[in-house]
Amino acid sequence: MASTSGPTSDPCSPKPVVTYFGEIHLLSAVVQKKLQTRLKSLQLSSLSSLPKEEQIQGFSDVCDGVEFIELQKLPESQGQYPRPLHKRPALHTFWTECWKHETYTSITRPRIQKWLQGLEKGGVTECAIVYCITAEVRAKRQRTFSNFATTSHVMEDMKNDFKGNELLLLRLVSSEESRVLDSLLAFCSQVSSLCRAKFQKDIEVEAELVAGRRNAACEPKELYGIFLQKLNLAVSYEMTLQNEEALLLYQEAATDLESAVSIICGSQTPPTWLRALQEAQCDSWDYPKLAWHNLAWKYLPAIQTCSSPLLHTHTYLLTRIAHLHFTLERAWTVSDLVISTLHAMARQKRALKLPLPDGSFDCWAYMACNETVLAIMSRVNPDTLVDSTTSLLLVRAQLWHYALEKLHYIGGLCGLMPGNKAIEQNTSLIHTLINGISPVPFEVSSKEMVEDQGRKLRDILISKDSFKQAYLMLGEMVIGAFKHAGRRRMAFRVGTKMAKFHRDLGMMPEAEELLSDICRFLLRGSVAGAVCPFLRPPGRLPEEPPPRGPVSSSVRAYNTFLYQFVKK
Repeated sequence: MASTSGPTSDPCSPKPVVTYFGEIHLLSAVVQKKLQTRLKSLQLSSLSSLPKEEQIQGFSDVCDGVEFIELQKLPESQGQYPRPLHKRPALHTFWTECWKHETYTSITRPRIQKWLQGLEKGGVTECAIVYCITAEVRAKRQRTFSNFATTSHVMEDMKNDFKGNELLLLRLVSSEESRVLDSLLAFCSQVSSLCRAKFQKDIEVEAELVAGRRNAACEPKELYGIFLQKLNLAVSYEMTLQNEEALLLYQEAATDLESAVSIICGSQTPPTWLRALQEAQCDSWDYPKLAWHNLAWKYLPAIQTCSSPLLHTHTYLLTRIAHLHFTLERAWTVSDLVISTLHAMARQKRALKLPLPDGSFDCWAYMACNETVLAIMSRVNPDTLVDSTTSLLLVRAQLWHYALEKLHYIGGLCGLMPGNKAIEQNTSLIHTLINGISPVPFEVSSKEMVEDQGRKLRDILISKDSFKQAYLMLGEMVIGAFKHAGRRRMAFRVGTKMAKFHRDLGMMPEAEELLSDICRFLLRGSVAGAVCPFLRPPGRLPEEPPPRGPVSSSVRAYNTFLYQFVKK
């Protein structure tokens, strides 16, 4: 499994925003030159013929970790919630290749001045002018017998006219290819550095606002706004790799949302945001994909506009918090996180009467538990595995047990349990549940040798036979994990349920063998087990009620259960 630490270039992940204005066609020249430098064997046609959106995306790829947006198309804040911190521009840029002094004084300089005046009205002070030296400019200079002094004169005028603003030189043509590459790398580094500095200032200002609202009284209608404020700040911290701060804010946001829903859900006049959460239609119940944590970013825009179903909100929060725990090498805490999230979602589902199809939450919980086990196992330090084997087994047992209970409920709901007859309603429900499980995109999953829990559950629900095999395998894993962790009573409890499942399938010898095994394990090492005649020989179960005598009450109770089990 790929490491989950460090920044990524996933297109869904948020990045600092840089706006551009001026001679926009220069962006295609930047992209083309960058690709030709990196891949000299690749023959590229001019990118100026491509749609503008593709040119912009290509330039964003050149400057890793930055999202470029045309200034005139910068979206306005929608609804009652402000624009997220990471969507506010971190840097504004003006692009030009002007090389003639007359053109600069008559056209370019007035355009830059007008651009700056518009930004100053919005309170913007961080700006940069990007001066490009392209092949076209060089050719024009040669045709007009101009020399480099003309270009230098224009650059000096820009520095003097716009003091206080950064002037970035971007050389896209030179007799030496290395100079072009150095110029491109230096430019990308400058843009990233300016973005980080401005973005960090914005984070510090936002952090002070969040700290000031922690203990302040607020109206119910303001609670979701406070939740979003903490969430957006957590996203910004994560973008800048301040993982401890991001983890704290994500946890606070999750706690605030749960508390707000619990307190207000019984109100006669719930606020608008709570009604929106109640009425949000959920047509997919994708599990928290911890192996592909960047896929969770797709839920963020809907959360920020209060149009996301609660199930998706919990999926996003769980994925981000778990990813940060893994990054900080705290894999052990993820198990408790998942269980508490499942309980919180179940409570909110009942309290708000969410419009979720029957079994959808159980599918989500089943996949989340199995995914968490795989994620934890892949990140456990081998050096500490020997010392913590019991704890690790218990973590796996608890998560697998929760998954087994959910699978049992899904099987009963869909008519897949032994003895249930397939009816039209069951078939329709299975179809609904399968359609709500989106498999991991192939272009993502093909790069990782990780099991996709969505595809696995879809295969399980296809037929009774596949469900039976999956249920038996998971039950055996749960019993084994509890036994090795020393949890005898839990092993016995799960074992009796699995024995009943065997019995309902008509597999009576297997049921008797399983019951004998778990009873011997439960009473192992006790005096009572030594005097119990009904547990020997292996596989032999009582055919008559246990007699009264010098046998402990616990042994008599277990043997009574065995007798009743056989007689059913």
